[in-house]
Amino acid sequence: MSFALDTPLAAAGSVIDEGSFTIEQSLKSGESALRDISLDVTDMTIEADQISFAIAFTNNGSQGYDLLVGPSGSDARLLDAEGVQYEPTDVSATLAEGIAPAGGWLPKQANTGTLTFERPAALNELRLTFPSYDALTIRLDERGLASAEVTSATGGAPQPTPTLDAEELALNELRSFIEAQSAALASGDREA
Repeated sequence: MSFALDTPLAAAGSVIDEGSFTIEQSLKSGESALRDISLDVTDMTIEADQISFAIAFTNNGSQGYDLLVGPSGSDARLLDAEGVQYEPTDVSATLAEGIAPAGGWLPKQANTGTLTFERPAALNELRLTFPSYDALTIRLDERGLASAEVTSATGGAPQPTPTLDAEELALNELRSFIEAQSAALASGDREA
């Protein structure tokens, strides 16, 4: 049996150069203990032999929060277009022991760090995964970053956004009211 290829093999794939790319995607967890803690992927840097991600675990809640036991940056995985899985070769010190900052998060506080992986062979599509969180699917072409979207770990639709309970809805309304009153006071609007 013989095969005749229309496109020579060397020209079939795209060559992806080194560079830094802004991602700005926020991933949510399906685990109730991590519901208010988002995984924010801000940047990706591709080098000759490695790829790294600047990330942050952010407390989006209105109260301080800490994890006694939980995942660490070493639990992240990167899958390439052929499904090959990569473990981090380097995890920044802020994420090495766990995703929470020392002493826990204050409201709106982010614990930032970097995850570094070996540069995958099939670089045109990558999926960054972290236990119980949505995944980040990244598509690259010869120009660099083509797209970055929140997906499931298998590349499908992400987890549905949980509905807010009555307490959270009331807190959001109260926060909006106080912010509106503060803005009116700052601008000298006595009627408001």
